[in-house]
Amino acid sequence: MTGGTVRGGIENYKLPFRYNREPMDLNRMRYFSVVAETGSIRAAAQLLHITPTALSKAVKVLEREVGVPLLRAQGRGIALTDAGRTLARRAGPIVAELAALPAELTTRRPGGPVLRYASHEVFGTYFTRPLLAQLPDGTGLEHRYLAPGEIETAVLSRASDIGITYIPMPTEGLTHRAVAELDMGTFGLPRFVDAPFAELAFAAPVRPTIGSTIRAQSLDGWPDDRVPRTVRHRITTTEAALELCRQGAAVARFPAFVVALHNRTTADDQQLVQLPDPPQLEPQPQTVYVVTRAGDPREADASCITEALSVS
Repeated sequence: MTGGTVRGGIENYKLPFRYNREPMDLNRMRYFSVVAETGSIRAAAQLLHITPTALSKAVKVLEREVGVPLLRAQGRGIALTDAGRTLARRAGPIVAELAALPAELTTRRPGGPVLRYASHEVFGTYFTRPLLAQLPDGTGLEHRYLAPGEIETAVLSRASDIGITYIPMPTEGLTHRAVAELDMGTFGLPRFVDAPFAELAFAAPVRPTIGSTIRAQSLDGWPDDRVPRTVRHRITTTEAALELCRQGAAVARFPAFVVALHNRTTADDQQLVQLPDPPQLEPQPQTVYVVTRAGDPREADASCITEALSVS
């Protein structure tokens, strides 16, 4: 028999071939996903609680596994290669799915309808109450916080049934339908109302927008390429930004409806107000899109989301 003989049982059989490439390691995929999200080895290492050297080595091993470079030098920093952008777009939802699998296997959930949706984190904590009010009684929620592009991938792969985004990433096989307009604003404590814009310290998302059809460079919609601002804090969640604002440590850019919902449950001395924007920053509402698979419009779910936005 080619490749070996069967002497004394199957344990002596030798494969007639060998693999030339190692299988991709899930942990290294997770590391790379964080690097892609932050755009920085150092920032990603801090989030992962490992050293930048260890993270760089892990990415090099992953590059050997996939057979192509994933990162390239850009000035003093790094940038994703075309292959790196493709892997980041595909790997993020996969890593999230596998990380959530143990909990799904051990969690018992009663039968009934479930709204499985993926969205930016901003459509989370404070949006849950108006959304539940629009859903039939007994409906469960399965909500994934994902970045632009990852939302589309989750819907396309059927990890989620519907997506909510204001940073659309055109994707073959998906439909983006505009359902609402969000008024955006800069918010902080009342004592910042009269402060010069140049003296304001912002809390801004740590992840940049990559591949979007809009010009905004930040997940909060701020056009950093046209209107510079001072960013003191880089954060990953809306709640972290709101807490910095409540403490007077920063101001931040939010959809107005999120702050309105926030103020309903916040102490009087931590209420946030809208601050004047610099003259060169023209008011530009964010369009909210519902993302569905082509031929699977999920009109009922889209209607609930639209209603929840309208009453928020």
